[in-house]
Order: sequence, then C-alpha cells, then structure tokens
Amino acid sequence: MICLKNLCVNSIASASLLCKYEDANLRSLKTKISATQSRLDTTTQGLQSKKLMELENQQRVVKWG
Repeated sequence: MICLKNLCVNSIASASLLCKYEDANLRSLKTKISATQSRLDTTTQGLQSKKLMELENQQRVVKWG
C-alpha cells in the first residue's frame, strides 16, 4: 500500500498516475494564478492612470480657476 497525501493506492503505477494528475492540477492552477495576476496588474495600471488623470485635471482647475 502506497499513501500519498490522504489517498492510498495499491501499486506504484497507481501512485505514478496520481502524481501525474496532481502535477497537471498544479500546472493548471499556476496558469490560472498567472492569468489572474496579469489581469490584476492591468486593472491596477488602469486605475493608477485614471487617478493620475483626475489629479492632473484637478490641478488644471486650480491653476486656471
């Protein structure tokens, strides 16, 4: 009997298959995390640009007002 995490299997082949499945899940999660981080970075940059434009507009109003 071979136990991995909370699962026990009867053969090395089954353990190997389980490890390959876990590796695929891990790669999938890493891809999802990377995509989420990229979207977050893009959103953050957009919000920073928007805030900067708002501040520049406020300065113009104060300067010319």
